[in-house]
Amino acid sequence: MLIEKVINSLIYKSVIPYYPNIYPVPFMIIKRYRVRFYTTRVLFYALTYPDLKDFNKFAIYIYEGLIENSPDLLPGVIGHEISHVIAL
Repeated sequence: MLIEKVINSLIYKSVIPYYPNIYPVPFMIIKRYRVRFYTTRVLFYALTYPDLKDFNKFAIYIYEGLIENSPDLLPGVIGHEISHVIAL
């Protein structure tokens, strides 16, 4: 199960070999898609991308607005992004 893998990766250091850095960023990435006659948007409140300080590792970049306006969502967002680090 994926949930067990994420939880175990946080418990056992051999699954995730480092603690990813978390960087608050002042902007949100928005992708726009055109589906027939309609335009839809995908909002990225956080994403996993190579770390600025060590490009061989991945860091988590979180939109500052999410931190300020919805701090109760942070554990889920960080957990979701850590699962991307584990997968990568």
